[in-house]
Amino acid sequence: MAACESDESTNSSDMPGECVVIQSCEPCVRNNSSTTATVFCKICNELFCDQCNHLHKIFKPGKHDVVGIEDIDSVPVKVDMKGIDICHEHDEKIRFYCEDHAKLCCSSCVLTHRQCDKFHDLVSLSVQKGQELHDLNERLLQISFDVNAYTVNCKQSETELNESIASSLKEVDEIKDRLVHLVQDAKQKLLTEANRIQSEEFTKFRESHAVSAKVTEEINKLVSFCKLLIEHGTNQQQYIAAKHLEVTVQRMETDFNQQQNAHQECTVKLAVPKELTSLIAKEKDMLNINVLRNHKLAGKTRVFIKKLQRIYDHLRIVSMHYRRLTYTIYYILLYNTIQYIYIYVRLVHVNIIKTSYVSMISGTMLLNHGSKHTFIHLTRTSTF
Repeated sequence: MAACESDESTNSSDMPGECVVIQSCEPCVRNNSSTTATVFCKICNELFCDQCNHLHKIFKPGKHDVVGIEDIDSVPVKVDMKGIDICHEHDEKIRFYCEDHAKLCCSSCVLTHRQCDKFHDLVSLSVQKGQELHDLNERLLQISFDVNAYTVNCKQSETELNESIASSLKEVDEIKDRLVHLVQDAKQKLLTEANRIQSEEFTKFRESHAVSAKVTEEINKLVSFCKLLIEHGTNQQQYIAAKHLEVTVQRMETDFNQQQNAHQECTVKLAVPKELTSLIAKEKDMLNINVLRNHKLAGKTRVFIKKLQRIYDHLRIVSMHYRRLTYTIYYILLYNTIQYIYIYVRLVHVNIIKTSYVSMISGTMLLNHGSKHTFIHLTRTSTF
């Protein structure tokens, strides 16, 4: 564990001030305390304070090669190969590489590969191909960044998917409310129009009934008068009455024929727009979901990410080579900052599985029609 102390009062530039790396005692850190380390054990590969150094010499068996904390840079770093440098068949150290079979071999494997033409000693081969591990490390780092970007983007896509589904359902509710509102308005207009038509026609019916009743009453009187003359009147009286009634009957026939010809039977029929009829006929296909997928990166953003990647690679190499110098903390902080920016830009613009859902309604023209004109109206049909 290391901490950095700097004089911020004298630091007026963008570069950090002089840093002093303070190493902490590792056993104390594991015990949730912080004590400055004074020595480093090459055998145990740990930092100790004076008290822990004394105890570890007493209780841990074996010899210890302890150096002062100021000489820690001279201590060689031991790498734990985690067993990958051991041959799984013969349990011996790997010392050769068979290029024909692309296989790492130990001394016992030589017998099996004695006919191979490209069988190399790792000592000479590793000198020639030392850059290969660096290249693989670069690829691993790149994959790590892409995996992190992919993982976070999956979570972001999940959130966006949930939001788009919720938005689509809300849109469906809005469409439903609008349709209900349009139908209710159309029903109210239809009722008003029906009442007006009914009132007009009923007025005509009452007028016709009144005229018919008056004519019927007059006819009944004339029929009674004619019957009386036929039974008891003289020939002269019958002749005079016939001439007089001839004009009256002719007038009554003319008036009735005119009234009968002017009479119309009135009914109403519901007129439904073709858009609404077509929409209702679709039933299950009235609303559909369209899936939009996008995984393309904008050109300018791609160029920016490439530049950012080059800066990031440069700072990473610098921080690796100068990790034990005065500006260690500065390079690490700047390196991490560029790393976060790089990942963030990829997350924002590299939409690997970004999916959004939108709802579509087939009756869009219907809604536009309903908002500007009569949604449903009555058609009056008259028959003579």
